[in-house]
Amino acid sequence: MAKVEGLNLRGTRYCVRIIIPEELRAVYRKTRVNIALGTSDRREATLLATLKRAEWLADFDVKKRELKPKPLALITPELAQELALRIRARVLRMDDLLRDDPARIATLTDIAKAVEHNTRALRIGPLTPYLPPERDTSFGAGLSDDDAATLSGLNALLDARAGADLAKRRRAAVLPLVRFEALKLGVAFDPNVEGARLTNIKSLLKFAAETLQWIPVQPWRSLDIKTTTTNKRRPWTNDELVALFSSPLHTAYALPDARYGGREAAYWIPLLGLFTGTRLGELCQLRTVDVQKVEGVHVLVLTNEGEGQSIKSDAGHRSVPIHSELIRLGFLKYVETIKASRSDSLWPSLPLREGKPSDYFGRWFGAHCKAMGLTPTFHYLRHTVRPLMRRAGVSDGTMDKVTGHKTVGSVGTVVYDHHTLSEVQEAVEAIRYPALTLPAVGPYGAS
Repeated sequence: MAKVEGLNLRGTRYCVRIIIPEELRAVYRKTRVNIALGTSDRREATLLATLKRAEWLADFDVKKRELKPKPLALITPELAQELALRIRARVLRMDDLLRDDPARIATLTDIAKAVEHNTRALRIGPLTPYLPPERDTSFGAGLSDDDAATLSGLNALLDARAGADLAKRRRAAVLPLVRFEALKLGVAFDPNVEGARLTNIKSLLKFAAETLQWIPVQPWRSLDIKTTTTNKRRPWTNDELVALFSSPLHTAYALPDARYGGREAAYWIPLLGLFTGTRLGELCQLRTVDVQKVEGVHVLVLTNEGEGQSIKSDAGHRSVPIHSELIRLGFLKYVETIKASRSDSLWPSLPLREGKPSDYFGRWFGAHCKAMGLTPTFHYLRHTVRPLMRRAGVSDGTMDKVTGHKTVGSVGTVVYDHHTLSEVQEAVEAIRYPALTLPAVGPYGAS
């Protein structure tokens, strides 16, 4: 039988010695524990020691996550659901403790009944004191029907108050529990960060209304939370672009086998981002019918009309001319090949995550860049194309038509300043990279 680390004999009984990690000794206030297993049988002691070590090691992991939580900017809907379930489980555990302790619940129900007795609306004669009934408070006695009804009413009241705290935005009443449970998961967030705190509360409100049914409706359902943030993204440098497009993927058409790379998508999507500044999600969800010829110009038609497609804003609905460099590299030939295969998606091998089409490819692209020592993300390409168009004299309004940003300015600029497709095409053609040499490779780049 395998020996268990720390198993030792004290007298005739076995114990298991567990060393506490150095970073947790301040928490446990000791360096080790020697836990009695209550048996003198070595086989049984080995089994018990294995289980006990597993329990303590799991507890060590939880404590380590609590001490060094991962900073979190926003609570996602999935995390909101997990936190809300944990909080509810915590409340139910407290409820179970009360039910298992008749003496404690007796005090609680007596206080509730005394308040009810003294606040009755109709009373004849002088106030008489509330006299608690005789109870069996021995261990395991359980609750009387009357006390159970009182506890049920208190639970309903507490649920209602919790919902009211959320609906009335009393973050102080809710967030301590949320942060405590988040620490157990190894994450931390600052509820005082502008924007983040509102989005966090909105996620919790949604789950409280739709799943836990603490409140009848989600009061912030139609609220669009917007904040002004400092943009820390930057353009790709020439050296970084040269490194990215000098890999075998773009010099020898060596398509990746990784599922999230999407085969041909791995080759074309970075190039489309490079010459259009289009959002990654918009590119990943492209269909073959989205590549069209309008007014004699080949364009990408970006909409949310296809199944599963989404556009970030109204300004995102647009037609973006296809750069001549993409045509030289064989993009239109590729599109015709995919159309001939009767595929609806422009990227037949690319899996899309429901609700966030850019997720899987974004993970692959991040790993692809990291392998080459590159730190910029795909979104940095949007910050790369605008300066190139600006230096070529393209107006902000026309650049917005390319990148899908909302045009700002006077009423005249927003309402009456229309742009022709030829103007937008000129803006796209202004995106040039003299330091970058892209060879036409693969089956679509051959002349």
